[in-house]
Amino acid sequence: MLSKLSILFLCIFSISAHAEIKKVKDTLAYLKYDKAYWQVFIKQGDAAGKKISGSAYDKSIITWLQDGENIFACGIQGEAEIINIKTGKSQPVTLPAKSINDAVISPDGKLILYSDIAKDATDNKLWLYEVASKISKPLFKNIQGRQYDPKWSVNGDSFYFVTGVANTSYQISQATLKNLQPRVVVHNTRYNLDVDESINGKLTYSSNLKNSFDIWIKDGSKTTQLTKTEGSESHPNWSSDETHIYFEKLVDGVVNIWSVNVSDSEIKQVTFSKAGARFPVVYKRWVK
Repeated sequence: MLSKLSILFLCIFSISAHAEIKKVKDTLAYLKYDKAYWQVFIKQGDAAGKKISGSAYDKSIITWLQDGENIFACGIQGEAEIINIKTGKSQPVTLPAKSINDAVISPDGKLILYSDIAKDATDNKLWLYEVASKISKPLFKNIQGRQYDPKWSVNGDSFYFVTGVANTSYQISQATLKNLQPRVVVHNTRYNLDVDESINGKLTYSSNLKNSFDIWIKDGSKTTQLTKTEGSESHPNWSSDETHIYFEKLVDGVVNIWSVNVSDSEIKQVTFSKAGARFPVVYKRWVK
């Protein structure tokens, strides 16, 4: 039977452990409209966001590198750079075409996925670019319709992308680098977009299955609608501990970043920019 002193010790330990869990802070990168351009900002916990980019072009998509100290930014007209989040130092990256706007780099920095429309074609197709050799190759020639918006898995061994034919449904597919045989992981009669993978392989994505775009979770074969509020919610991204999901939400014509608790669906506003903040991406460290 436990003594009063033992029970007191266990209570103190429990409170201390709970406090330690609360101290875990996500390192969140996002895009914010600042002085005529969408720039990259970094935010940790309740601290204000810190601007880390200053180049004169609109950033459209960002990707963390594995070290957690550098971010790859892709612009709307083929611009690209790697930015150190501590120093702000930028290293330009030359992409194969000026029409690229959804390029994402692998965690090790060796490969870049992107979509582009080939000459005399009408739909975006997915390409893989080797940074060192500067060689680019198409991946899936036989998939009908569009292929776009690639996203790397947390460990970089596989990737996700959106496929679909105009005026029909859009689905999310996955393929590995070792076996370029795509398989559909999210499919219904509507649009399924903006996929992100958690540390443990759960997926979050936006879908208009219930008319407006909401945030959904796919855990194995189970799908769950997480948000049900009015308006459009998109670009979800898992927190590092899988307890909540960041997303962008349009309210009164301005987009900002919010978070939703996975356990109770409570939503909370994270950024309060009058000019707009979007595309949240949490650093997720993966160890082999």
